[in-house]
Amino acid sequence: MVMVNVERLKKEFARQAGIASPSFREGEISRYLVERFRSLGMSVVMDDAGSAIGSESGNIIARLPASGKDCEPLLLSAHMDTVVPADGVCGKRGKHRNGRPAGAGGGNGT
Repeated sequence: MVMVNVERLKKEFARQAGIASPSFREGEISRYLVERFRSLGMSVVMDDAGSAIGSESGNIIARLPASGKDCEPLLLSAHMDTVVPADGVCGKRGKHRNGRPAGAGGGNGT
C-alpha cells in the first residue's frame, strides 16, 4: 500500500494554487509544471495549441514510463487555468478550510 505524504501534498497544492493563471495567461503555471514534471523524471513536451488561440501556453504532455511489466497505462487530464478573479487572490489561495484544500479554482474554494 502506498502512503500519502499529506504535508508534502498540502505544500504542493499551496504552491500551485498561489500561481495566478486565468484563461490565456497560464504561462507561469505551465513553466512551473514543466519543471516539476521533469524533476520527477518525466519526459515533457508542449504542443503549439496556445499560439493558435492567443494563449501563453500550449498543452503539456508529460510521460512517465511504467515501473513494472504488469502495469496498466494511466491517463490524467487537467486544466491549468483558474477562475476569475485570479489576480490578487493570493491571500486566500492555497489555504485550507475545514481540513480541505481551497483556492481560486481549486477545491471549489473560490
